[in-house]
Amino acid sequence: MPETSQDLPVPDFAKVFDEAPAPFLLLTPDLVIVHANRARLEATATTLEDTVGRHLFDVFPRNPADPAADGVANLGASLAEARDTRRPVTMRIQKYDIPMPDGSWTERFWSPRNVPILDDDGEVVLLLHRSDDITEYIRDRDEARQAAERGQVRVEQVESDLFARTRELEQYNAALRLSSERERRTARSLAGLATTVSTLATAETTVGLLHLLFEQGRSALGASAASVVLHTPDGQGLTLTEDRGSRLLTGDLSPGSPLPMAVAAVHGERVLIEDTEEAADPRHPQAVRLLQGLGTRSWAALPLRAGGRLLGSWTIGWAGPREFDDDDVRLLEAHAALGRVVVG
Repeated sequence: MPETSQDLPVPDFAKVFDEAPAPFLLLTPDLVIVHANRARLEATATTLEDTVGRHLFDVFPRNPADPAADGVANLGASLAEARDTRRPVTMRIQKYDIPMPDGSWTERFWSPRNVPILDDDGEVVLLLHRSDDITEYIRDRDEARQAAERGQVRVEQVESDLFARTRELEQYNAALRLSSERERRTARSLAGLATTVSTLATAETTVGLLHLLFEQGRSALGASAASVVLHTPDGQGLTLTEDRGSRLLTGDLSPGSPLPMAVAAVHGERVLIEDTEEAADPRHPQAVRLLQGLGTRSWAALPLRAGGRLLGSWTIGWAGPREFDDDDVRLLEAHAALGRVVVG
């Protein structure tokens, strides 16, 4: 006979919090530390006695030896956003060094997410800060990239590992995400991104890589068009390669063209057009008029860079209108990173 709810043990949520394998930190809306679980204390070499009741940035200040460090500013802005909007905020990977008990500093990289905890009246009473330590992974990735430049490994394998681990981090945070349709679309796109990375590893030629990138990218993003634009060897022109079903078509594209892919390739500017059938975008009026005749209503063109050098652009289009929020842009940038690996 199945057990009823009366037969089940009453969970001790304080103990669950303390024993959770993910690092958690509880803060007041004014960023005073209320509690930290064991994983958080171990990750930051701190104790409850030395941290509870103190302001977050008094315990974890900016590394004075790194004037360019922006982890404190970024985290403060993200926590304020979560508090003021009453919505969870996922941050980009952050470099945020940690002070050690002996007075030294250790370099750390984190994948943070901030979640407001609301009372019955909808007011923020606490902020839950989760930050997974991914320092070892970042170092492994950078070492692998350096090895790839020396011809020791394939860059595709490194990028595959990067996006596989990114997907794992997203899965760890899934329990904290809102269950809206937009977030479900993001989850589907992330799964498609992982499939794209795995599929690219099967290609042996640049043409094969491009074909798979277009095919898998359209599927993952629900798009109807895809293209890559590259600078010609002399740097004076552009070459457009687009996917036409089972064929790749290549042609010249004027560097002065107002089309999104040309603007992104020449100026290194990200171009997002949500709906060509709405009022013309004052920033790209000529592009909108040209695109209206192509049967594709929304476009995203992102620059491709390698080592600070502008290689060209990666562009995707949709048959219907589309809004681009932060999650959409991060996914598009991830796909553009794959494009950079293929053409770089």
